This record gives sequence, C-alpha cells and structure tokens, in this order.
Amino acid sequence: MACAIEMRKALWAFNEERTAQGQPPIEVGLGICNGEAVSGNIASADRMDYTVIGDAVNVASRMEGLTKVFPCKVLFNDGIYEAVKDRFPCVYLGEEYVQGREAPVHVYGISDDWIRYHSHSYHIQEPAPEEL
Repeated sequence: MACAIEMRKALWAFNEERTAQGQPPIEVGLGICNGEAVSGNIASADRMDYTVIGDAVNVASRMEGLTKVFPCKVLFNDGIYEAVKDRFPCVYLGEEYVQGREAPVHVYGISDDWIRYHSHSYHIQEPAPEEL
C-alpha cells in the first residue's frame, strides 16, 4: 500500500512538470488484490514474454478499471483491506460485479485527498510478509 501511495505522489509531481511544459496531465489508477497467481515466461520461437495469471491478477486488473468510475484511484479487495485497515484510512466503496467472477467483489479505496494532505504525517509501516 505504501508503494501505491508513493506512486500517486510521484504521478502528481510528474504532472506538475508536464503541465508546466504545456502538456496535459496523465492519470493512473491502481488495483491491488491478494491471492494466488502463477508467473513465468511464455515463449515462442520469435518472442518471449513474462506474465502472471490467476484470479487475483484478474481481480486486480478489474479493480484498476474501476478507478475510472470511482473517486479513489487506489482500489483493493477484502484481503488487502484486512491487511491494511489499521494502518491506512480505508473507504468502503461497495460491491461490484467484475468480469470473470460470479460473486461481487467488495471494493475499498484510499482517497487522493488523504494521500495528498495527510499521508506525510503518518509513519507508513508495511506489514511483515507473514501478515499478508
């Protein structure tokens, strides 16, 4: 989560430079999900790609897509919420049906206002790996 917060801050700094040069700002949303995934190289005679697949990857991708319609640009699922709820002010945004899932996904976020105005005053401590 700390990385996502720092990514948002870096994007805002980057956009300040862009707008100062007369370029339009860009927007990036982040979808975070915990769960199992398989990673590895997929190759043919002409090309090699590294990829990850699995339900967690699909849900994270769908969460990222939801950042276009939700006010929060960092969205995450129940598992991430449980891991970070005592460290960050999470906002419950509701349930959403996402492609590839029959049951709805609970969507949580962290507001850009908190990231922009308050995250500097918090000591952001990531949980130990065994907590995730």
